[in-house]
Amino acid sequence: FQAVVLLGALCEADSTLDGNIRAQYGARILQVFAQMVQCKCSKIAAVACLSLVSYCRGGGDAVDGATLVVPFLKELLMALVTGPLSWDVSEPGAVAVKIRAIGAVAFFAQSSGGAF
Repeated sequence: FQAVVLLGALCEADSTLDGNIRAQYGARILQVFAQMVQCKCSKIAAVACLSLVSYCRGGGDAVDGATLVVPFLKELLMALVTGPLSWDVSEPGAVAVKIRAIGAVAFFAQSSGGAF
């Protein structure tokens, strides 16, 4: 849980001594987020969805979707569809996680533009 929160915060800040975090480690970060959104623990899945939004917003600016989102779009959408978007709403925390997952999909659409 704490690692996902940290990765989300790093994506939101999007600065390191060596440059852009998303450009350097985007594939690894998105791989972790894709795995974590499928977690059965609603708290972890919800934070992972919010971290995906942080990845897209990074530093307050929209991410360059052509290079940082589109190559991973299919896998990320599949992770959301088979994960939180498929949960039964009667499960504890499922509604909150679904709302966060829908927000992540909206940011993917915005970041990816026509490729979405």
